[in-house]
Amino acid sequence: MNFRFDRYVQNLDISDNGIEFLNKTSLRDLGVISLVQLNASRNYIREIDEEAFLGQSKLQRVDLSSNSLMNIEPKTFIRNSSLEILSLSSNQYEGVLISP
Repeated sequence: MNFRFDRYVQNLDISDNGIEFLNKTSLRDLGVISLVQLNASRNYIREIDEEAFLGQSKLQRVDLSSNSLMNIEPKTFIRNSSLEILSLSSNQYEGVLISP
């Protein structure tokens, strides 16, 4: 992703963009710090770094439906205490990875 948004944008729709992964700096690279809602549906996301949502303390809704997710690291949303809705429908989701 090679563009930046106003840092105080609250609702971000990056659906239907052919995105394959969210690494630990994807959202920071976009310049956003105050997200409340993120729609990343209908992409090809296979992998999400466990730090991808770090610093998004206001995040309440995340739509990751219709991607290619199979697993999510257990700590991915641990610091998103405001998170109320997480949509994972229509993925190849098998569950949360459990660390030994």
